[in-house]
Amino acid sequence: MKINVKEKPYKGYIFFPRVIMLRFKNGNDALDFGALANFMAFASECVWDRKKLDYYGCLNKTDEELAIKWGCDLSTVWRKKMKLKRLGLLQEVPNGLLRLNYIEWFEAPVAKGLSKLEIANSQELIAKTQELIASSQSKLADVQDPQGHNDPQSFNVSSKEDLSVGFSRDNSLSNEDIDRIARELAEDD
Repeated sequence: MKINVKEKPYKGYIFFPRVIMLRFKNGNDALDFGALANFMAFASECVWDRKKLDYYGCLNKTDEELAIKWGCDLSTVWRKKMKLKRLGLLQEVPNGLLRLNYIEWFEAPVAKGLSKLEIANSQELIAKTQELIASSQSKLADVQDPQGHNDPQSFNVSSKEDLSVGFSRDNSLSNEDIDRIARELAEDD
């Protein structure tokens, strides 16, 4: 029996700090709902697996795949992507994919840090984001610093060294040991 397993199109979650809405205010301080919705839609389609560093935060789906998934025209997907690029929210990376700028907003440490701050405008949001990222990287570097090693063993002899009684340091038998062994062998015969 063949079981068809459907891919779960919206599996997982992302953090959404409310303060990022400041980035989507236009010149007359009105929220650009369209840009915010587009950003969230594209963010949900990015690669979130940190094991895939070359693709982390990148949009690895074609416009056609997204149009089918979202039930819209191919040209609509392209226009929305171009708008986000103009706004500085998507950028092309060397591997040819589009990467989500400010992907750190959706990572737990940064999202939690931003949620605790009072931020007045988009520029302050970007500055505070960078400070939180730098702080996280500094903490990570501190954790990765080499730790002290255990003190050497308190005794002079390694556990793999020959500890036999009667052997000298160069592992040769003394004349007394040879005579004793010879006597013991003679007694056994």
